[in-house]
Amino acid sequence: MGRSFFNDYKKSSSKIDLNPVSFYVSNKKKEEIDKLLPDALMTIAASPSGASADSVFSSVAKAKYGEVSREFEISLRQLRSNISLEKVLFDLKKRNDSQMLDLAADTLYQLFSMNKLQCAARIRNT
Repeated sequence: MGRSFFNDYKKSSSKIDLNPVSFYVSNKKKEEIDKLLPDALMTIAASPSGASADSVFSSVAKAKYGEVSREFEISLRQLRSNISLEKVLFDLKKRNDSQMLDLAADTLYQLFSMNKLQCAARIRNT
């Protein structure tokens, strides 16, 4: 598999949090994200072809997908503050410990960088 576009941003920092409450909260958040992310991805797939990143993030942020919607709201605020899509998606991945969300962020970057949300329409039609 090819290099992730986030490699330029990555720093080698290993942070270990031994606080059991922090671990529990983090784990619950990850579980909720993993549970609700497929529904959020269906919302993204229902976006019209050529939709902007702003409108896609807005639709997920406004939906009732718990932590996923909260995270997309944070990302939407970043986008509206003229932060690059690459940095917004990197921050989304960095804030969360979900491998599913990592893959979704990589895919979103590829879709938007190729300016092809038609892929979402193809997914919706299968």
